[in-house]
Formats: sequence, C-alpha cells, structure tokens
Amino acid sequence: FERHRRMRDITIERTSSFTELASDPTHASVTVSALKPSIDVETLRGRMRERGYTIGGGYGEWKQSTFRIGHMGDITIESLDAMLNDLEEAARA
Repeated sequence: FERHRRMRDITIERTSSFTELASDPTHASVTVSALKPSIDVETLRGRMRERGYTIGGGYGEWKQSTFRIGHMGDITIESLDAMLNDLEEAARA
C-alpha cells in the first residue's frame, strides 16, 4: 500500500506542470490517477503509443478529457519514472 501511495504522489507531482488531477486531491486513488492534460487527450495517448506505452482513457463524462495512469501491481517506481519522462516529452512536443 505504501508503495502505491508513493507512486500516486510521484505521478501527481511529476505531471502537475502539464496536467491537473481530475478528482479531489484528498480522495486521490492509490492505484490509478485520472488526469486532465493541457493538450488534446487523444493526441497525448497517440504520442505515448508511438513510444510503446498504452495509456488508459477516461470513462463516462471524462472520456474525452482525461487519461489514466495505473500505479499498482508489478509496476516499479523506476518503470513509472521512465514512463513519466516520456509522458512529459509527449505532452510538450
């Protein structure tokens, strides 16, 4: 649980300059972050796909405006950091 909480915090911190958290920060999940990017969400997901990542889309009313990053299971902090490096580049391209 602590590792998941730490990865959530890293995700929110590392993406804060080009996204905003889609939910109330006091209720942010420790297993997945829903984020609103500063660019078109499908453009960002496509750029990440080109880099070899599958970034989850949003659900329901948030489908067109958010994407999701999972930070649980066998995902390591190192692999999360590597993906976040690519995500930042993709968001600023």
